[in-house]
Amino acid sequence: MYPSHIIITEVGLRDGLQNKPTFIPTSVKLDILARLVKAGLKRVQVTAFVSPRLVPQMSDSKEICLALKTLQTNNTEFSGLALNVKGVERAYECGLKHVDISISADPVHSEKNTGMNLLQGRKTMKNMIKRAHELKLKIHAGIQCAFGSAFNEIIPEARIYEMTCEIINEQVDSFGLFDTTGMAVPSKVKKMLDLLLPETDEIPFFFHFHDTYGNGTENVLSAMNCGISRFDTAFGGMGGCPFVPGAPGNISTEEMVYKFNSLNITTGINIKAIKECSEIMNEFLSNSIANHT
Repeated sequence: MYPSHIIITEVGLRDGLQNKPTFIPTSVKLDILARLVKAGLKRVQVTAFVSPRLVPQMSDSKEICLALKTLQTNNTEFSGLALNVKGVERAYECGLKHVDISISADPVHSEKNTGMNLLQGRKTMKNMIKRAHELKLKIHAGIQCAFGSAFNEIIPEARIYEMTCEIINEQVDSFGLFDTTGMAVPSKVKKMLDLLLPETDEIPFFFHFHDTYGNGTENVLSAMNCGISRFDTAFGGMGGCPFVPGAPGNISTEEMVYKFNSLNITTGINIKAIKECSEIMNEFLSNSIANHT
């Protein structure tokens, strides 16, 4: 039986934009952000606290966070992604009360994404959680590349289980798996949940699916069959990790809201308003390309 209510975390402003070659002006991002809040989204990931040299699109993270005070938030929770302790501290300094932290289960991806091997990444995760606790931040933690590697690495389920237990033991406010490479399929989603849910217990479980091979919706439904009610989505289905070749596209916020509505599942989100966000961003990106040709 599906849950009666779904909680969506909108990640379009971070994951959706991070691999765009054209810098999106802060004013455009803030306009989209205001529209997302007005559309009824209660959780929005607004930026990432990462190296501006490696991910220039996130170089305005401080400006974005400082502007949050001017929004009519309607109790919306704003968060930012951090991949190391410095990132956690930057999130706090920018006034956020929620931080999203994650590490990769793929050794090659971990090196490319953070410059850390698996052992270093797992140690860093513990240090990030510890620092976030000290700063009294709400912690949403997860594991990247949980369903496969784009670099021909083998990622055993036992590794995901061990990493999950390590993270849960550190006390977090929610835990999730990231299908960074888009390799998840419904049967594997169920198998992973059968393995992990007994360990996560009362901690809210979420998924971050990509739609690289067209399995996004079916993966969400598989997770919902197991009682999961929290998912990351991106307006317009934009996004993809810049350090994973051939893995574009998050599951689309508007498409998932449409699906949930068809199942009489409550989201509290205005699908028309989300579509407008996608249209505005697509128009901006199209104009930017045209002006550079």
